[in-house]
Amino acid sequence: MRDGSRYYFDRQQAALAIFMYAFEKTLREEEPRVPEFIRVVLEEAANPRAVLETFRTGDPSKMFCDPVDLLLISAQISKPQILLALCNRG
Repeated sequence: MRDGSRYYFDRQQAALAIFMYAFEKTLREEEPRVPEFIRVVLEEAANPRAVLETFRTGDPSKMFCDPVDLLLISAQISKPQILLALCNRG
């Protein structure tokens, strides 16, 4: 974490949270609730990309959801805002 502390999580639960968040984004018009794991990684992790890359399971272009897509944020906002470009991979 940025403050030097550690954040422990269940890897299976975190992977499920990423998948379910991406899935809900494809079904809903309104923004789904951001799971705690994703919020902590994006807002508090020292290296969010490194954390999210550990959830890649192969070729990102063939994945339903590339976890690194969670890093897409709006440059106009100082606090991270998730703007996923998920499931538009044809």
